[in-house]
Amino acid sequence: DKELFLILKIHVSLTHFLSQFQCLAPSSPSGFPGAQAVVGDLLELHCEAPRGSPPILYWFYHEDVTLGSSSAPSGGEASFNLSLTAEHSGNYSCEANNGLVAQHSDTISLSVIVPVSRPILTFRAPRAQAVVGDLLELHCEALRGSSPILYWFYHEDVTLGKISAPSGGGASFNLSLTTEHSGIYSCEADNGLEAQRSEMVTLKVAVPVSRPVLTLRAPGTHAAVGDLLELHCEALRGSPLILYRFFHEDVTLGNRSSPSGGASLNLSLTAEHSGNYSCEADNGLGAQRSETVTLYITGLTANRSGPFATGVAGGLLSIAGLAAGALLLYCWLSRKAGRKPASDPARSPSDSDSQEPTYHNVPAWEELQPVYTNANPRGENVVYSEVRIIQEKKKHAVASDPRHLRNKGSPIIYSEVKVASTPVSGSLFLASSAPHR
Repeated sequence: DKELFLILKIHVSLTHFLSQFQCLAPSSPSGFPGAQAVVGDLLELHCEAPRGSPPILYWFYHEDVTLGSSSAPSGGEASFNLSLTAEHSGNYSCEANNGLVAQHSDTISLSVIVPVSRPILTFRAPRAQAVVGDLLELHCEALRGSSPILYWFYHEDVTLGKISAPSGGGASFNLSLTTEHSGIYSCEADNGLEAQRSEMVTLKVAVPVSRPVLTLRAPGTHAAVGDLLELHCEALRGSPLILYRFFHEDVTLGNRSSPSGGASLNLSLTAEHSGNYSCEADNGLGAQRSETVTLYITGLTANRSGPFATGVAGGLLSIAGLAAGALLLYCWLSRKAGRKPASDPARSPSDSDSQEPTYHNVPAWEELQPVYTNANPRGENVVYSEVRIIQEKKKHAVASDPRHLRNKGSPIIYSEVKVASTPVSGSLFLASSAPHR
């Protein structure tokens, strides 16, 4: 029986290790272990017939497809070389023929292992911007590499976990995002030959704004007209940049952007600034509105009563003028009434002729002085002013004419002004209790 040997000499390009596998002729036992090689290695197929008259022609086959032939003119052996690719995995054999008979070798299996390529790490999230609470999928895949491949996932070089992919296609690892998941991520692929690490990918987890807090800051304990009021709005949580909007009775006052620490808006207070205020924070992930803050501005009553006070002052001045005029008129009438006429019809001619004029000791005319009194007996609804005319008494006055006693009295001049809560309307009333002759 003739024997034919096929020897595979695999020159490993990385380690320069030479391994040889031989297969006997069909009559020889089978079941020899197969060979493993790596893509890029140089494979030498060596075929030899120990006996046979030269020349001998050798043929080489891969999956029964002819790879090539080589002649041995003086007998012996022949070789055929291959630079291995992934497609070179499979079954190999050779044939020897010296024109008398052809002999075929047994088949040898060769497994060509493909090292993993550098994997690619991608993020798969529900939206373009990863947000706290989202479910993030980290997908790692090596586009080349013999299976199975083991994938490792890292966050800031800390291992998150590992996933095996027995048939390719990559592997995934899921995270429920929190603020702590921001940072740098990478993954690693390994199929037993040489591990490959992906490029680093940065993940920024956005935080939606919390409900902002609106604070009103005034110089004193109470806001007053003319004060500079600061409206400060701040969301305690939220990724920058945050846009703050300020509202007075739901009317926009203005907006400010701030990377941190909130934002402020200043107002020089007027009476119209009383009311409800609120603010809004928005960083593109959903706006949040603050609670409403009510502002009460002190000094509004005084300011609104300014025209009323001016009217009252003017009214009092008018009353004073009228009182002075009435006083002069009263004095003039009193003086005129005190003089006796040249001829009195009530007296008889005899009296007029026989008696000398009699002069009564009449006290000197007193200077009448007005006294002003302001009263407000009914609270804030009615304000009136009262003017009294009082006569000053003389120490040496004698009994005066009874006519003067009949005229004794307290002339009063007063005014009344009515006040309402709406724009001030008032009425002035002037009265005099001047004596009658």
